[in-house]
Amino acid sequence: MFDSYGRYSALIFTKSFASLHFSTNYFSIIHLSISVAFFRDLLKVSNYFVRIRGNSKIETKAKIGNFVEIKNSKLGSGTKASHLSYIGDAKIGKNVNVGAGVITCNYDGFKKHVTVVGNNSFIGSNSSLIAPVTIGTNSLIGAGSFINKDVPDYTFAKGRAKQIMKPNKRK
Repeated sequence: MFDSYGRYSALIFTKSFASLHFSTNYFSIIHLSISVAFFRDLLKVSNYFVRIRGNSKIETKAKIGNFVEIKNSKLGSGTKASHLSYIGDAKIGKNVNVGAGVITCNYDGFKKHVTVVGNNSFIGSNSSLIAPVTIGTNSLIGAGSFINKDVPDYTFAKGRAKQIMKPNKRK
């Protein structure tokens, strides 16, 4: 399944594994839950609580960090989802940075929708991508944004409520 360099080509599990340790520099997994996923060579998987669910495709040199869940999605080569993220029903391009706390809001109560992120894009921390939405190539999403409209290529987008400050009337 794994060679001495931590490379593998296909992996199909339907159970959770606790204390899964490999003798390579690439893997030291405390809890991993994988079901019907396809991986390419030299994937870097985190140390703690990674969940990769059905029909996910992870390309070469992608990084999946702590507390990241991926479901029915594709992560392109060199893409990083380092920590605390949910990526569901998404097509993420190559060399994309997915910041901490980013989620794809893919379910509207009736139907699942797809989020598409172009190559070389940066998704700022704590952002919500409200599907169906497409983020263009080389685009930048500001931290804390709620994105519900398509973002063209080479565009900076931010979408958040205005901060309102009032005097504290408590004594």
